[in-house]
Amino acid sequence: MVTIQKYTIDEYYRFTERVAGGFEFVHGQIIALHSGEPVESSLVDYVLSDSFDDTQLPAFPMATRTHDILVSNLHGLLFMALRKQPFQVYSQQTSITTDSGEKTRLPDVAVVSKETEQRNEQHAVQNPVALFEVLSKSTTKIDQTDKLEEYQSLETVADYLMIAQDKIRITHYTRLAPNKWEEKIYLQTTENISIESLQITLNVGEIYENTTL
Repeated sequence: MVTIQKYTIDEYYRFTERVAGGFEFVHGQIIALHSGEPVESSLVDYVLSDSFDDTQLPAFPMATRTHDILVSNLHGLLFMALRKQPFQVYSQQTSITTDSGEKTRLPDVAVVSKETEQRNEQHAVQNPVALFEVLSKSTTKIDQTDKLEEYQSLETVADYLMIAQDKIRITHYTRLAPNKWEEKIYLQTTENISIESLQITLNVGEIYENTTL
């Protein structure tokens, strides 16, 4: 029987220091990023114990090749567009705190203002400007519901983009007012996405470059 118990944020960070891969922290549970499922308590307890041996760990779900290409493309495009601007681009292993620090998420790409970047005592970013998630079958519902609500609750977030990896489709949420958002959907590789908070434009085709979609 699979058992799941709650852990502290400090235990979460100790776990992620010992285990490679992506994990998020939600309501006291350590969630495997690419499956969206909680890690079994017996495994978490073992990792946190003094007898931990990283050669005895099971394999966790990994990102697909298409996912990695899309994240790489996004990071490269954003880096080139923002390299002379006051923004820092982070990808995959930079955590974001939401729900007043109760949750820790790992967006695929995050952009933060260099001048005002804030981190908590665990070094998680607290004030991103734009967030990007590459959707997968196992996490699409979370990205489109829970994470959408959490990211939109962060006062500094002005743009949230969700990129499908099984077809050409990008959903872009732009903040118009504190509780008002505009949704735009892009389906053609010839379309351009204007991200006003960063003062840049991204081409859909370039985001999907080198994929087989």
